[in-house]
Amino acid sequence: MNQEYLTSLPRGALWNIAIKMNEEELANLCKTNTKLKERICGSNGFWLFKIEREFGDISIPRDLQDKFRNNAKGMYDNLVLIDQLKDQPKNVLWSISNHLSIDEILTLCKINPKLNLKLCGNTGFWLNRIITEFRGVQISEELKTRCSNNYKCIYMVLAGN
Repeated sequence: MNQEYLTSLPRGALWNIAIKMNEEELANLCKTNTKLKERICGSNGFWLFKIEREFGDISIPRDLQDKFRNNAKGMYDNLVLIDQLKDQPKNVLWSISNHLSIDEILTLCKINPKLNLKLCGNTGFWLNRIITEFRGVQISEELKTRCSNNYKCIYMVLAGN
């Protein structure tokens, strides 16, 4: 498609064409034309539009919205990564989560119901975190009772959250 033609299109028409491009095509287009780079790749509005189109009515936690307030491309990249994570086998997902902070894990769980089931809603996940991070720590009967033997609760107390 002729780049001169693309630069003359109204924003909505241009975005509807760009939304159909894969990441590589989009990056190449923006590398070759500064006007298109500004109107597409450099536009927060375009990335918000792309998020809405690709992820629909997704619930994005306030802290993630704040983090990426002026960087919708960064938010889009994170949502793509989260979408790829949801289909990983449990052992791979648990291994990856060992490199994430508890806040990052909780954010993943808020965004994606499948990840919530595999991580935050999974007793084995929290028990594994307790065993890995608090090796040798005795869990008191008082803490077990206070948390109703809920390993997520026990982990959060042990971690000071």
